[in-house]
Amino acid sequence: MNQYDAQIKLMDDQVALLATQGQMNSVGLFITNIGSEVWYAYDRENPILVGYHYNDDQGVLREGLRTKLPYNLAPGDSVLLKCSFILETKAKDVILHWDLVHENKSWFEAYGSTILTVSVNLSDKFIQGNVLHEDTAIICENISKRFKMYPKNSSKIKEFLSLGIKKGHQDFWALKNLSFEVKKGETYGIVGFNGSGKSTLLSILAQTKQPTQGQFEVNGRIAALLELGAGFHPELTGRQNVMYNSYLYGIPSYEIEDKMEDIKEFASIGDFFDKPVKSYSSGMYVRLAFALAIHVDPDVLIIDEALAVGDEVFQRKCYSKFEEFKALGKTIILVTHDLNAVRALCDRVAIIYDGNLIFEGNSNDVVNYYQKMSLTANLQMSDQLTTEVNEIRYGNGKARIVEYKLTDELKNESTVFKTGEKINIHLKAEVSDTINVPVVGVIIKTINGIEVFGTNTKILGCESTTVVKGNMICSEISLPMYLNEGTYFLTLGITDQSNGETVTVDRMIDVTFIRVVSETKSIGLVNLNLGGEAKIDVK
Repeated sequence: MNQYDAQIKLMDDQVALLATQGQMNSVGLFITNIGSEVWYAYDRENPILVGYHYNDDQGVLREGLRTKLPYNLAPGDSVLLKCSFILETKAKDVILHWDLVHENKSWFEAYGSTILTVSVNLSDKFIQGNVLHEDTAIICENISKRFKMYPKNSSKIKEFLSLGIKKGHQDFWALKNLSFEVKKGETYGIVGFNGSGKSTLLSILAQTKQPTQGQFEVNGRIAALLELGAGFHPELTGRQNVMYNSYLYGIPSYEIEDKMEDIKEFASIGDFFDKPVKSYSSGMYVRLAFALAIHVDPDVLIIDEALAVGDEVFQRKCYSKFEEFKALGKTIILVTHDLNAVRALCDRVAIIYDGNLIFEGNSNDVVNYYQKMSLTANLQMSDQLTTEVNEIRYGNGKARIVEYKLTDELKNESTVFKTGEKINIHLKAEVSDTINVPVVGVIIKTINGIEVFGTNTKILGCESTTVVKGNMICSEISLPMYLNEGTYFLTLGITDQSNGETVTVDRMIDVTFIRVVSETKSIGLVNLNLGGEAKIDVK
């Protein structure tokens, strides 16, 4: 058995592969790890990617785009991928060779793996997609967006002066051949890591950016909340900006005047409504933008993480408005990192990763898939941060933490835990001087730095004898996980609590993080619903 070996199959090998010359195309591939090594998707130096190569009409060997794996693949694991490709050739028929790539090392073919050879029929005409039906709110067909990345300003000038003959840029494809439909009345969620292309897609749908290729249609009026304060003039008042933006939406002035007081009331910014928006806080921007968007009577409402800035009261008001919109048959496109909101609000959800739409389905299936991706990314990022980032730690140096890990109820190492299960925190420390009463502790904090919980071995009734130079402290703290869904940081430490004092020996600040997932909805930082009971009598 080869260390790195792959089995690659076409998702549908009965259909002839058609593509457009010089344009972004895609193909579905079913890939299985039949080697003996794990394929690491998020390794910074040598990730495992999917790639292709072909010979152009001049016989020159060309390598194309790389497609990232969404998560690690252990031996025997499989994944279904939509892989993008561009063929720069005048030939009508091209033989495309698909293979895995050990980035900065080798193609799998060099390890003895079998490649997939596919015949492609090329056309110089764009392949037409579906048409917009009456029950469809949005349809996107083969949407791609390319940005030109120049290493320096002079490169752009040289390219311009050469009339494009001398290329001075690299192509960056933010979106790669995205196709999907959203039905009228649906709430369609879009999730993905930062930089995956979500905001670029929404900008195209809101018609503030144009796609490089592909087409899309929207049935009805669109209102969009994209970048904070986008479309607002800083010198104009809130009232004036509402009037100005209403013209952009094509709404007559008399119609928006009739709704002005409702907009002011919903925004709840008081006298600031008649003050220049340059004096607004970020929360005020969101309130005004959201109030305007929902009062222009849109058929499609697009929201890009805007509610993350609003306070809890305003968020509840917005969610109530969502429910009202859904009852009226309006369509909502929601981009968010809040998986609870995805589960509660969205009918269907898509995951965008590295510019590709890699998974689409109901909210529960998509959230489970996305959490698997997050687990893979968190584990590898945690390993790399441990060795690469300068640690924030302090203490008197009498002992030093040299190893730590987190395990679940089955003693499997993990950084993702379910509400209601146990988390085990393992720690080892080398002792270099006498510590009379060593105590091991842990603090759990939110991503905003709020300390949610802290405990130590002394509080939990575990006491240690005096340790001296050469000893090794080995500790395990097991805690029930009642935190609500979210990301939390862990601080680990050792103190000497002799003579009624607490002296810090070694403390590692925010040394690692965990992701908590929950199947039961709850409000706040903790989830006490598990094991809870309720009764209600009607007399």
